[in-house]
Amino acid sequence: IWHAASLKGNTASFYVKTNAHKGESGLYYSHVYVYDKNGKSAMKGTSVTVPAAAKPKPAAKLAVTSIKITNKPSSGYRVTATFTAPAGVQKVLMPTWTARNGQDDLVWHAATVNGNTATFYVSASSHKNEKGTYYTHVYVYDTKGAYAFDGTTVEVK
Repeated sequence: IWHAASLKGNTASFYVKTNAHKGESGLYYSHVYVYDKNGKSAMKGTSVTVPAAAKPKPAAKLAVTSIKITNKPSSGYRVTATFTAPAGVQKVLMPTWTARNGQDDLVWHAATVNGNTATFYVSASSHKNEKGTYYTHVYVYDTKGAYAFDGTTVEVK
């Protein structure tokens, strides 16, 4: 591309935009042509290496990023979930039920939220003191009403 430079005294300058050259990185060559009033010219060339642009990080999205189970006595267990909620978190619910008799003991527990972490202690007494497989899902609701969820299973002896 032939660019017209701006003149100030005996200095010519022009800013080369990479987006005018397909945004490509690598070696760029520039030649400067100077013409006097009589039509005589002079040329000088130079080159510069343009580094590749840093790739933008993907925007954070509403998501449950991990679920951790601790304190597993026979009376229940603690669920700790981490999440991302760029719009802010409204609430985190942890519906839980046992494998025995389907969802006859389904309870939607409201978790305690601190920053990007939600916790709740699932008590077996809230689920007919049943032993065996428990299902716990984690639903994170953001301030815009959107939600994300994930789930896990736990064995209560």
